[in-house]
Amino acid sequence: MIKRTAVLVFICLSLLQIATPVRAGQVVTDELRAWAAGVIAQEKQLSAITGEKSVAVLYFLNKTGDNSLDPLQKGMALMLITDLAKVKGISVVERVRLQALMEEMHLATSGLTTPGTSPRIGKLLRAWWIVGGDVAGSRQQMELRSRVLEVLNSLILGEPASQGSLGEVFRMEKDILFEIIKLLKIKLEAVEMEELKRPFSSSIEAAMAFFKGIDASDRKNYEMAARYYKEAVEKDEHLDIARDALNELKKLGLITGQSRSRMLLRSLKAQTSLTDRLIPEYPVKRMRSPGEVGKVENGNQGNQGNQGASQAGGGTGQSQQQGGQQNGGAASPGQAGGSQGQSGQTGGSSSQGQGSQAGSNPTGIGPNLPPDYGASVEPSRPATPPTGRPGAF
Repeated sequence: MIKRTAVLVFICLSLLQIATPVRAGQVVTDELRAWAAGVIAQEKQLSAITGEKSVAVLYFLNKTGDNSLDPLQKGMALMLITDLAKVKGISVVERVRLQALMEEMHLATSGLTTPGTSPRIGKLLRAWWIVGGDVAGSRQQMELRSRVLEVLNSLILGEPASQGSLGEVFRMEKDILFEIIKLLKIKLEAVEMEELKRPFSSSIEAAMAFFKGIDASDRKNYEMAARYYKEAVEKDEHLDIARDALNELKKLGLITGQSRSRMLLRSLKAQTSLTDRLIPEYPVKRMRSPGEVGKVENGNQGNQGNQGASQAGGGTGQSQQQGGQQNGGAASPGQAGGSQGQSGQTGGSSSQGQGSQAGSNPTGIGPNLPPDYGASVEPSRPATPPTGRPGAF
């Protein structure tokens, strides 16, 4: 009982998904393939077609013997689907559902003409009407022939047709479209009529490129499909359906979506120090030279040592340095008798130096500094960009 209920729920959900308005999607996804497999598996349980009236457009068959006209097989169907979707009062079965069903049934385009196939597909797609047809003649003198089938009783309502060259295919499609609408007994409003008169594209080359892209996408050759879509948009920038199909491939991650030059730039930035920032995120802080350090610290210690020590005839200045380095405190060299400066370091050792020795050390470098002092750099993040040196890097 539970199993039977689950099957019925699955069928109901499948039927609700079939007769939906057409959308820009042109990729047959795994979800659509799963839907097609489920519908065929439950074919015997499908009830009679009820509810909203819908129409399914099958692929046209190329009977010209010219393989270069094969894109028109799906192209004619797609143009009719696009136009019929604008008509009020009916719904149109998506092309990708037809494609998924044909793949599951292992049907080629020629298989659609097999007796009994069209009514069966119409029942599986839950369509009231099926529109099919073929392309005959040549590029210079082409004939488009169509058939409108009522699925319920397998009755052919009519066979619209039109003639012309390949360059007139947009006008020929409109001739068939308005005949189909008459056969379905649908009344068009003035606004709908004007909208439906618009040609599919302004360029037959753009349309043929788009149709080739559709076929490449159905064969899962998405990179080739993208190239055809791009070509279609280049030849007709107003062919939005081709642009939408290209964006769909990108959104689904079926094509890279990046140019080779941009990918190369990212690769170079990852391997080198190439950057697009004016100031690096981790600038280098330059250490002062040993001479600069010695002068500044000796000056500070001398000032401290001279406090209370400068007297006529001689005196002693004593200064304490906190932090680990030690330097001889310097007294004024011009005082009589010489003055003595002492410096002590908290934590242990101390050193003494005569005032006259301060004058004999012109660089002012402390005696215990390592020979490579100032040669290293350390990374830092200053609150403000470093200044006073070229480049500020």
